[in-house]
Amino acid sequence: MTPRLGFDPLGFAPIHRSVRVPQIFVVRADHPATDFASWVEAARGRPPAVGTPGNASLAHLLVEQLNRATDTNWTHVPYRGGALAVNDLLAGQLQGVVINIGAVTDHVRGGRLKAFWVSPEARTTALPEVPTLRELGLGAFSVVGWHGLVAPPGTDSAIAARINAANRAGLRRPDIADRLAGLGVEPTEEAPEVLGEAIRADAARFAEVVRRFGIRGE
Repeated sequence: MTPRLGFDPLGFAPIHRSVRVPQIFVVRADHPATDFASWVEAARGRPPAVGTPGNASLAHLLVEQLNRATDTNWTHVPYRGGALAVNDLLAGQLQGVVINIGAVTDHVRGGRLKAFWVSPEARTTALPEVPTLRELGLGAFSVVGWHGLVAPPGTDSAIAARINAANRAGLRRPDIADRLAGLGVEPTEEAPEVLGEAIRADAARFAEVVRRFGIRGE
């Protein structure tokens, strides 16, 4: 996807997958569809424009896979950041947006947008009324984004464990926990090796998606 990255993303020492970041699919509140199935049915008659925060983003990878899986013909519209995509959706320039949940939680709660699915295996605490892809029969595409800490290759495991513990303690602080909850992201209590496993699994999984759909970063 990015041939001249300049480093090996699998070579870092994992520290902590700090937070999990669900993806969500939203449409304008006045869209006639009442759920994802009816949105897909409408999309077959009139191919929709679906925005994401950018080329090669996790949202983009989901769009390409779901476009194929639902046998529709979405037009992917990449933006340089999620806020621009949401603005165009609210203005009626798009028929849907796939994005990090925190970018649209307030719009969904305020009735300006409707949410048709979230990407993790389980429903989210931020918007528990929104079904998962698995509940819609699309569990093969369940995924969650994340933010984590890594260190230089060869970092001593004892040091990694100490940083991991300090980071987890910080995320448990009530002020930080409340802020994260407001953003719709979910802190974890995971050990360093869990991040290492996630990096390897996601790299393998999405390398195949990138090859299949010819996705390239900007």
